[in-house]
Parts: sequence; C-alpha cells; structure tokens
Amino acid sequence: MLKDNRDATLDELRQELALVESSARKVSGKFEELCRKAESFKIELLRHELEKRRVTMARSRGIFSIIKDRKNLLPSLGWAAAGGILEGLVAKDKSVGWSIGFSSLDSAIQELGDTTWVVSLGKRIAVGPQNSVLPDGIRVTWESLQETMSELERKASDGEMLGNLDNIISRLKPGRSKLVYLSLPLGKSKLYMQRN
Repeated sequence: MLKDNRDATLDELRQELALVESSARKVSGKFEELCRKAESFKIELLRHELEKRRVTMARSRGIFSIIKDRKNLLPSLGWAAAGGILEGLVAKDKSVGWSIGFSSLDSAIQELGDTTWVVSLGKRIAVGPQNSVLPDGIRVTWESLQETMSELERKASDGEMLGNLDNIISRLKPGRSKLVYLSLPLGKSKLYMQRN
C-alpha cells in the first residue's frame, strides 16, 4: 500500500513536471519571438527616424528653391495641388480632394528638394545632401545604408541580438558591412567605394 501511494505520488509529480516543462517551452518560444520582434523594431525605428529627417530636409530644400525661382516653379506646384484636389472632387469627397491636393503639393515640394543623400554615422546620426556639412563621423550613401539596414533587420528576425544604438552603428563601420563610404579630403567630397 505504501508502495502504491509512493508510485501514485511519483506519477503525479511526473505529470506536473511534464506540464511545467511544456509551459516553460511555450513561454521560452514566445520570449524568443518577442526578442526577435524587438530587435527588428530597433532597425525599423532607426530607418523611420532617418527617413523623417530626410523628408523634412527635402521639403525645406524644395521650399527654398520655390522662393529662389518663384516665377517658374509656383505655377507648376499650383497645378500639382489643383490636379489632386480635382481628382478628389471627381471622387465626390471634398476631404479626400483636399487631402490628395495637399499630398500632391507636398510630394512636388519634396521632389524639388531631392538630391543625393548621405548619412554621417558618428556620436550622432545625421542625414544631409552630399555636399552639406555634417557632424563628424563615417559618411555613407543613403541607398547603401538602406540596403544594410534591411540586412540587419533580416538578421534580427532570425534571432540575432543587435544591442543598443552604438552596437548597431558599430556594425555599420568599414569592413563590417556592404556600405558605400564617402571621404572628404581637403574639404572636397570624393566618393570611393569599399565593398566587402
């Protein structure tokens, strides 16, 4: 009888242990999934912030070019906005018309300010036109940075831990990624490619 009680208790303990182990596996799997999402989100957030800065700068440059050449550019921007508004009115929704019109105008202004963009990777990450003065740091082309960040995002999705912003930036240093680097010898910009 004592042996039967002991065997029953051991069976109960085994069953409980199996349940705890199964639950721990589920929690561990969910934790790993959340970590991968968090790592990917770091890159997504960095990309979003850089794009926001680039768009703001393109918009500012576009407005400056309108001010500089008002005679030729203002009418074409007016037509871009009017076309969008007309498109919305045809759709019989005034709010959509205004929204499309302002969106068209904003896109046209950004296009006017578009240029070859570079990114400075240093203590601060900065975006600017290729011929602009940026904070000290390694300068890379915008396109190559986007490509490299997509690569980092894939690695993060596969479970690689990227660390904090400094760790992510260190992965973007020469020799560690497929970036296109820019140098500024004697105050003049000179593009050189270093692909690994």
